Amino acid sequence: MKNTRFRLGEKEHVVSAVRLGARLVLTLDGQTREYEVIHEGGTDFVLRHGTEQLQVSAARIGAALKVTTQGECARVEIVGRRASSAAVLSRDVVEAPMTGKVVLIAVQPGASVQRGEVLLVLEAMKMEHRLVAPCTGLVLSVSTQVGSIVDIGMVLVKLRSSEEST
Repeated sequence: MKNTRFRLGEKEHVVSAVRLGARLVLTLDGQTREYEVIHEGGTDFVLRHGTEQLQVSAARIGAALKVTTQGECARVEIVGRRASSAAVLSRDVVEAPMTGKVVLIAVQPGASVQRGEVLLVLEAMKMEHRLVAPCTGLVLSVSTQVGSIVDIGMVLVKLRSSEEST
């Protein structure tokens, strides 16, 4: 379990997440809570803790994330280097956001890609999840193949960004 430091407003926090099948164990500032994953679709999740149900989505905005939960929106800035297994926090790698089966690889090493372009598709829990380029750039490597089962956090595609740092 790796920690990620992030800033929300003026306050800095530490979070870690571990996916255990249909469970998600989150630790925020030393307090741990376990959720059941009810629905997962790319960067959208529905989680349950007891009778509490929580809808969460995340969208990348430059070097930050826009996190929406229960209709409330916040800009989250990652502090320091990437220290999490969450793929989308890095501009030069795309990691598996979940355990799943690779059903499509849409790019090859040497290919130029645009931000948002589909790189590959994972299937998990009978749903397809499109993994897209977090930046415009060049595909350096693809480290999986169609039919492979990949684990959460596994680096699938390495990129070289042609965008200026934000």
